[in-house]
Amino acid sequence: MIAWQVEFRALWDNDAEGRKQYGHAQALFGEVIAERSLRLLPCDTPNCSWIIQNMFDGGDLVLVRQELGLAQDTSFERTMLALFYSSAKQSIVERMSQVTHTRFNELFDHLGL
Repeated sequence: MIAWQVEFRALWDNDAEGRKQYGHAQALFGEVIAERSLRLLPCDTPNCSWIIQNMFDGGDLVLVRQELGLAQDTSFERTMLALFYSSAKQSIVERMSQVTHTRFNELFDHLGL
């Protein structure tokens, strides 16, 4: 994407490991690309531990699993993959809570999308 000058965003969890990997990426790609394209999940407190799973209200994950016929102990990653490829994705996302919608709207603003 960099070679073809395609605009992109890379996003890391804002936890200890995510901050470490984000720092490595900043060093590898340099200040200009880091400023333009690399992001941590936004967090209001220093040294927070905010991961992508926290973006979803817990009830919304239950909803997704129910709607897709997944077991309630299905991993977050498998749940999101199933949602992504589901023909019912739009309908399910529309029924998610205002909490989840607000968190993602704030994230999209943070990403400049």
